[in-house]
Amino acid sequence: TTFYWLFNRYAMAYRMLLFSFVTFIFIAPVYNSVPEKEDVCSAIKQPLDRAHFATKTAYEAAINKDTLINVQFQEEVSETCGGTAQLLWLVTRHGIRYPVKSEIMKMGATLPLLAQELVFNSKEGRGCLSEADVKELENFVLPYGLQDSGQLHEAGADEQFSLGEFWKREFPKIFAEPYDEKYYKVEFTTMNRTGQSAYHFLRGMFGDDAVARINLPKPRSPNYKLRAYISCPAWQSEVKNNKETYREQRLFQQHPDFLAMVDDVTKRLGYTQAVNLDELMLIYSECRFEAAWWPHRHSVWCKVFSNDDLQVLEYHQALSYYYEDSYGGPELNAQITCAAAADLYKRMKAAVEDSSEYPRALLYFSHDKALLQLQTLLGLHRPAQHLTHSNRQLYKHSPFQISYIAPFSTNLAFVLYKCRDGSHRVGGMLQGAPISLATLCPAADGEQTQQRATCPWPPPLLKEIADNCAVRRLCNKHDEL
Repeated sequence: TTFYWLFNRYAMAYRMLLFSFVTFIFIAPVYNSVPEKEDVCSAIKQPLDRAHFATKTAYEAAINKDTLINVQFQEEVSETCGGTAQLLWLVTRHGIRYPVKSEIMKMGATLPLLAQELVFNSKEGRGCLSEADVKELENFVLPYGLQDSGQLHEAGADEQFSLGEFWKREFPKIFAEPYDEKYYKVEFTTMNRTGQSAYHFLRGMFGDDAVARINLPKPRSPNYKLRAYISCPAWQSEVKNNKETYREQRLFQQHPDFLAMVDDVTKRLGYTQAVNLDELMLIYSECRFEAAWWPHRHSVWCKVFSNDDLQVLEYHQALSYYYEDSYGGPELNAQITCAAAADLYKRMKAAVEDSSEYPRALLYFSHDKALLQLQTLLGLHRPAQHLTHSNRQLYKHSPFQISYIAPFSTNLAFVLYKCRDGSHRVGGMLQGAPISLATLCPAADGEQTQQRATCPWPPPLLKEIADNCAVRRLCNKHDEL
């Protein structure tokens, strides 16, 4: 890794010197006309839309606050049930994080030298950066180090704190008691950022004093309920390490929309030849992280992207996740997360059968891939047509919107309601907004289930998944490294 890092630094330094000489002698006199430069630069003058950063989208940028536990949902519960919330089952992705080690090594080897190249380009009259941008790049250093690898960022702690406040506010009867392990079950993975997220979530829910007295459970490994893909050799070989998984994403890189984006970004950076795709994606990554960490700043690394560019890059990311974790891949993508769905069914079944012996809330903290795979298993957000390299025009209206269904702190909740007549209903929410449970519950008793966010207990699909879950057999038992 050290050799790779040093090699890249020296290679980029050599490239910069050679590029400077060639530009001075041959290229500078015939560079783009002023009108063309003004045209490509004008596209980045619009305010940055932070809602299209795929899985690096900040939670507050992704959600629609008008739909959170909306009035229609509450009225539906009142009309069809007249009951009260009895149990909350919630799985939440960790909050905004720092880059992981591999990302930090690549960025550390590339971005500082890229910054100097961009300064040179700007001083030669090329590109779209302002004087303030140039000054910032002249002094650029990575705002993190290897010690931060994969850790929860302060902005992620704030996200989780707010989520804890939100769920307590929306279900005050469930969270009426002080924290007690008997009432509230908390679980997270072996990755520090999920445990850190759990801590700040509970701070928001129960307060600093209470959290100081809470002994959070130790994470277990392997954990098929919250992170099955890591411990699943079958998925690793058939999906993760299979080049065919990323075929549509690779093909999209040759699509006119993608090539036009690369061309525009190249000009804004001040290069005279197409920017290297790996370098463009590193710039994009740094832009996404900084936009999530500091929403009120305009990251210099974001200033080369127009909002149209960001939507092209969002689709590029969506193609990867769609085939790696969702409907585009084999059924294994969904099947390996059956342990989570089985837990949901088991917990609610226990509450229905014996209301005196059950926790009031199951609070789980996991990762984007696990949330995507679980949503796929439950049939949520399935598009009418597969996403492909050639049908991006359909994405705008597709239910599979990667920036909305898998941002930082994404959360999927199911609530068990006990009705006045003694029956039970189940409600579902994503990011605190009601979701259709048509895939879980076929229409019954004349109900139009596809228009409802609750359905009678037990949901047939959920029971079927729980009864047939055999994730260890699917994966072959494999300890998490």
